[in-house]
Amino acid sequence: MIKFARLAFAQLNDPPVRRILWFSIAITVASLVVLVLLAWEALAWVTFFEDGTLEWLADVVAGLGMTVLVI
Repeated sequence: MIKFARLAFAQLNDPPVRRILWFSIAITVASLVVLVLLAWEALAWVTFFEDGTLEWLADVVAGLGMTVLVI
């Protein structure tokens, strides 16, 4: 099994495999960014407090919390 793992890691230097790997990483990062932005906007739309400062603070804390959860 270790032999096959070495062979698989050796193929990562192959340009077609590397291109597919970077493409999948880019799609993953883009998807996560879109999800965080959509969730942030959804939380900004919901009103938690009547006070503007507390509302802003709740939005920031919730957005940062979701960002940490995504990562």
